[in-house]
Amino acid sequence: KNEQLITDLDVEFFRSSLNTGEFYISYELTEKGDKHYSQVIDSTFQYLRYIQEHGIPNYTLEEISTINALNYCYSSKSPLFDLLCKQIVSLGNEDLSTYPYHSLVYPKYSSEDESALLNLVSDPEQARFVLSSKNSEHWEEATQLHDPIFDMTYYVKALDGVQDYGKVQSLKPIALPKPNLFIPKEVTLPGVHLLKKQEFPFAPALSYQDDKLTLYHCEDHYYTAPKLSSQIRIRSPQISRSSPQFLVATELYCLAVNDQLLREYYPATQAGLSFTSALGGDGIDLRVSGYTTTVPALLNSILTSLPNLEISYETFLVYKKQLLELYQGALLNCPVRSGLDELASQVMKETYSNTTKLSALEKLSFSEFQAFASNLFNSVHLEVMVLGNLSEQQKKDYLEMLQVFTASRSSHATKPFYYELQSQEISEIHHDYPLTANGMLLLLQDKSSPSIQGKVCAEMLFEWLHHITFEELRTQQQLGYMVGARYREFASRPFGFLYIRSDAYSPEELLAKTSLFLNKVSASPEKFGISQEKFANIRKAYINKILEPEHSLDMMNSALFSLAFERPFVEFSTPDLKIAIAETLTYEEFLKYCQCFLSNELGTQTSVYIRGTQKTS
Repeated sequence: KNEQLITDLDVEFFRSSLNTGEFYISYELTEKGDKHYSQVIDSTFQYLRYIQEHGIPNYTLEEISTINALNYCYSSKSPLFDLLCKQIVSLGNEDLSTYPYHSLVYPKYSSEDESALLNLVSDPEQARFVLSSKNSEHWEEATQLHDPIFDMTYYVKALDGVQDYGKVQSLKPIALPKPNLFIPKEVTLPGVHLLKKQEFPFAPALSYQDDKLTLYHCEDHYYTAPKLSSQIRIRSPQISRSSPQFLVATELYCLAVNDQLLREYYPATQAGLSFTSALGGDGIDLRVSGYTTTVPALLNSILTSLPNLEISYETFLVYKKQLLELYQGALLNCPVRSGLDELASQVMKETYSNTTKLSALEKLSFSEFQAFASNLFNSVHLEVMVLGNLSEQQKKDYLEMLQVFTASRSSHATKPFYYELQSQEISEIHHDYPLTANGMLLLLQDKSSPSIQGKVCAEMLFEWLHHITFEELRTQQQLGYMVGARYREFASRPFGFLYIRSDAYSPEELLAKTSLFLNKVSASPEKFGISQEKFANIRKAYINKILEPEHSLDMMNSALFSLAFERPFVEFSTPDLKIAIAETLTYEEFLKYCQCFLSNELGTQTSVYIRGTQKTS
């Protein structure tokens, strides 16, 4: 990264059979790195040979086993199916009688085993190299091949001088990782009691407020883990949603911040801590989470270093290109997601599509970015949500840490930030997708009474609608291979959308068939499986989802943050109100609401035609 050859690195290992494994090192290259990829390979094997000569530090194995055990013992709740998907891999490699011990606590290995491994991975002639590039010079004098499955052309050639990679050591210093100071030395379970499952298990309370800081703290009576999740939104007059230019400058700044934080605090990510910065509303969201004993020190270091970020012109160009590629990738990612991005930009005020942000970023100059960054933290207001169990002294220390950050800065007078709908409704959106797949989105809304009851009914409706939509339009009619229905709130109003991604039908055909299907459902919902018993099961599942959320600690903290800071008024009572309304909701009321919602009696619909490019023969 210092030589501007790469923007990202990933290292992974997985078993390909009982007796073999695959060891991958993957880089995302800059233009310079693409041109000089041999230099990247050479530097890689210089380091691998350095490890071979000096050996793997003896404390590494113990550190890995320690953090594996901690993370396993104190992992927060997650969706059951996701948990099973992760655990099934380990269960295939370890006997059930010992599981999960050997999957977490790795056995000691001999010096002979270590030597054999390092001899293998440090030998460039044992490796295979794959280069993804737009530079045609790389495949000159190469053999052209074709993959019929992916309909892809690729090239194969021998690399010159492979045996010499890494032989000449660089004059630049190389070092092995030092002992990880972020691994908790002592973990104590919080002495809290579990709440009865009769109400939403989270009750944030205002801990402190002045003209520069609003802080909420929520005790954890649900996960009861020795962990802490903190979300800080730094609001600044430099960040405004009135123009996409301010937002792309913020996202570029966050990209640089995340890169710098990862360089400085990478060991923390290996010790159960996580941190990231991102654009949030009209501010920068800084999220830091992990073990209660180690989060505060890390957060203090991050807040201290955050305003001191320096970006040179050359580094600015690298980050700018990286962000351009992220926007371009989002446009190509999936026709449905690309259509949703365009839909949100036309339905919501001061919300911009990736296409618009791409254009704004291309025009952003280094001098404009410098002016933005240099004034970013002159005037601030912090909005903070902390989820976890802290002692009174820890709460005091946490508050003082935030006050130190705001002390030398003037206050930024703010109103609550929340998204608003465009005043003019849109009935049709035509969106061009740059690849071959077509798609459609059909957005429905309840604008007649955007009440809590409407939200409850709409959420329950789309839980049921998703399954029958998939069964009818995917399984029976085979309109596409990505089909479903989802609930979403825009500006606190109940919305829902149906989506299809298809290679076989035009957007017009997809919308016509979907509209016909919805008309049939709204006319006779009971013909599609809804009944008193089905409704009772949906209602029970809906209530349990609020009483026993499957969100992780971090996701729940973000949800609480939204209830506190992304509404016209604080809405901590909303989950319990939803439970109360769902408990008294009758089958007849639900059925009537479904019919009105699906027949557009409660609001207009918006059709999104997603048109891909024509296939070439």
